[in-house]
Amino acid sequence: METDKGRQVALGTAFGVNGAVVTTLVGVGFNMVSYSPPEFSYARYSFILAAVLTALGSATWLTLTELTLPWRVFWGLVVGFGVFVLFPTTMRWVGERQQIWAAAQVAPTPAPVSSASSSPAPPLSIAGPGNPPQDRPAPSKTFSEQFEAFQSHLYAVNFYRLAKRVVILYAPFGGQPSSIANGFSGLFRDIGIDAEVHSQTPSGPFQNGILISVPDVNKPPEAAIILDEALKAAGVISRYIPLPMGNPMKLPFALFIGPPAAP
Repeated sequence: METDKGRQVALGTAFGVNGAVVTTLVGVGFNMVSYSPPEFSYARYSFILAAVLTALGSATWLTLTELTLPWRVFWGLVVGFGVFVLFPTTMRWVGERQQIWAAAQVAPTPAPVSSASSSPAPPLSIAGPGNPPQDRPAPSKTFSEQFEAFQSHLYAVNFYRLAKRVVILYAPFGGQPSSIANGFSGLFRDIGIDAEVHSQTPSGPFQNGILISVPDVNKPPEAAIILDEALKAAGVISRYIPLPMGNPMKLPFALFIGPPAAP
């Protein structure tokens, strides 16, 4: 009798601690969404972990508790409602908040006008072997307008549903590839997509300009195809190149910013 009572006390204590952890995780999840900028990925992780702990802890408690069968069924239904109804609803809410926040970030902003010169800023398109100047239209957008067109296209096609994370590789030669890579990183983050920037030495002199690295250039993934379409919408003619040998980062694709081609 004393052993059973001790077990029930220990079970109740463990369930209470589990409940406190779950409550904390749920609170963290809502706080992540309210941050500026919001951390939608961390919010999702918090809610998922809370749901898993709720399911495991409740299953253990319902199995070992001395409650009668009707009460077990009742509490099982309550937990099931939380895991299978409230959890998916919360995840959809996070997705809707992410869409609303991303829409606010891509609101059109006028490109700055320089009083010193009326000529447009240098375009993102950079000529190179396989991408000669005569093969692409003359740039008609300013640097700022190209970035805006690229970002707006990705948002319009819900790109973040295909890629929650984008890796941007840049050639560590001079300042232009690095600054362009950081610019793209900010654009992705503005529409709710995690972006990482890493340096990568080009495999040869032909890897210059703005390129898309994929495992197989003959079978690019859907996200890479949409990325190429977004670049074209911005007036940038890109092409596919293989990912670094062995693909050590196990990437499905990456945006590569190579050095400008020699004139």
